[in-house]
Amino acid sequence: ETRTKPQPQPQPQPTMSASSSTRGSSEENTPVGVHHFKKVHFDRPTWCEFCSRFIWGLGKQGYACTKCSFAAHSKCKDSVPLESCRTGVAATAQLDNNKRRTLMRKMNSKQSTRFLTTQPNRVYVHVIGGRDLAIKDKTGYSDPYCIVNLVNQKRKTNTLMQTLFPRWNQLLTFGVPDSLEGQSLFLICMDFDQVGSDDFMGEFNVDLSKLTLENPFMEGWYKLEPRAEKDDEVSGDIHLQIEFVLGDGDPKIIKPLAPSSEPVISGILQCQTKEGWKPRYCEVDSHSFRYFSKAEKDGSPPRQQIELVEIQNIRTKPKDDIEHGIMELCTTINSETVFAFSHESPTELWEWLLTLSGLLDDNEMSLRSLNDTARAEVLAAMHLTPYKGGVVKSSYEEEWQYFPDGRLICVMGTDAAIKLRFRWNGSTLTQESTDSEDNSLILGIGDYNGHRLNWYVPDDSDPWISLKWDRSLREYSDGVMNWKWTRHFLANKNGDGEWILEGGVPEPVVMFLQIIYQARQRLALPTSV
Repeated sequence: ETRTKPQPQPQPQPTMSASSSTRGSSEENTPVGVHHFKKVHFDRPTWCEFCSRFIWGLGKQGYACTKCSFAAHSKCKDSVPLESCRTGVAATAQLDNNKRRTLMRKMNSKQSTRFLTTQPNRVYVHVIGGRDLAIKDKTGYSDPYCIVNLVNQKRKTNTLMQTLFPRWNQLLTFGVPDSLEGQSLFLICMDFDQVGSDDFMGEFNVDLSKLTLENPFMEGWYKLEPRAEKDDEVSGDIHLQIEFVLGDGDPKIIKPLAPSSEPVISGILQCQTKEGWKPRYCEVDSHSFRYFSKAEKDGSPPRQQIELVEIQNIRTKPKDDIEHGIMELCTTINSETVFAFSHESPTELWEWLLTLSGLLDDNEMSLRSLNDTARAEVLAAMHLTPYKGGVVKSSYEEEWQYFPDGRLICVMGTDAAIKLRFRWNGSTLTQESTDSEDNSLILGIGDYNGHRLNWYVPDDSDPWISLKWDRSLREYSDGVMNWKWTRHFLANKNGDGEWILEGGVPEPVVMFLQIIYQARQRLALPTSV
């Protein structure tokens, strides 16, 4: 019997339909290193590894290689080089669904790691937070998370429960080539559901072509968009910072925000709504202002959360013959949005004004805080006008006289040749004169903005001492020095020292007296007779 010599098998053709992938070309006959595509249903958010776009659809949405789980759109599959299959992976077509999902997750993780370790440079994406996101749950809130795709790598943020103003504050790392020309970042926001599929909340692309070593940083609020030809209900924006770094170094510009902290100030404010002024529980911490739907904090998420970085301006308006009776927070949510708050006690409202302005100052955003004129008027109304004068005595055997016009004179304790005199205007304590012409007796100037108390010595633009006022604890602190008010006493929590108040004297002035004492010690001036 004559045998014919076997002919070599033809190489797979680039075009492969769903029927040919199951009938004309079996996986067993596909050479190693060559994709074997099969139309599949993706049961979790999946991106096309060819065009980097999200794979949408119902049923079998796209194609996946049964060897390496390379995912692709139907329209992109024919353009994928068949010889680009990732080797060393067993076929997954005959595995049950649970094992197949596990294997695909492992493959995606390996692929992301491979890109990160083999690409020469880094792009850092700081997913800061979102605002005004769409409501997807019956509770009136959502459980949002983001998935970011860049250069065939996917990263996911944490899921934050029951909020429309999430604050992820997560730094995601991507390996990238030397040039980002033609590259884009694709972000999708999803709502997590315990039962059923997660809900779509919006998506957007960011063109990274302009990100270079000369211009390595970009930041902005990016508007969430619906899917093409879909009637999606989406709203809101996502705040991103993006930095391109040569090599595998750390980011130089991006500075992740400080973690959430305990409220600096909290209580009930009157909030202006469509139905008029309504009482709302509000609180401020080191990074945001939040107000709730009710007048008490009952465990529900905030109705609105305004990040400090979103505040463009703090201003005041008169109300009921009170010059600064309304506090307005101006933000850039969608267009300029103004949130207005008031309080039956002007002093209480002014505490909020000064706390928010002080926090903006601390974060180098002083141009957005309350303007200098309004702040000086508020501080004078709080810490000058109401006080009729009094005496302050210390454990250092000193006595100071405070007058209603803001004059402050040492009447006992210091060397008789010095006779220190200061003037207080509600925010600044200045040294007026001494009985000596010696300029070395000039101790400096004090400044108080309602949130922080600073003392500047001559010829130095940076504060010599800077103390933060904690309203809830009623103490001044710099992390080392801690002075606390207890009734009519200002006492040192870390050692000796106490100031006793008799009559009407502004509290910041008493703290300044302690700093003046330390300034005299610094200059080795006499402190007692």
